[in-house]
Amino acid sequence: MGFDAFDVVDPLLTQPLLVIAGDEAGSLWHSKELYAKAPGPKELFLIKGATHMDLYDGNGEVAAVNRMVPFFKSNVAPANAA
Repeated sequence: MGFDAFDVVDPLLTQPLLVIAGDEAGSLWHSKELYAKAPGPKELFLIKGATHMDLYDGNGEVAAVNRMVPFFKSNVAPANAA
């Protein structure tokens, strides 16, 4: 029996999605496929010149965090909002 999580993205992933990946990552196709299948709101943020592992050791970390704050501020309502 096989399982492909991409098959259930559309019905299950309903919250805002920010996908962050290096544009030279071997795993970039995963990020692109997830982005393509996810319903909005969503954003695919690519960090130029970064591989998958670069995002673990600090290369691209500042760019990623700098993109997270405005994305989630504009797509996630505060918990106390009515």
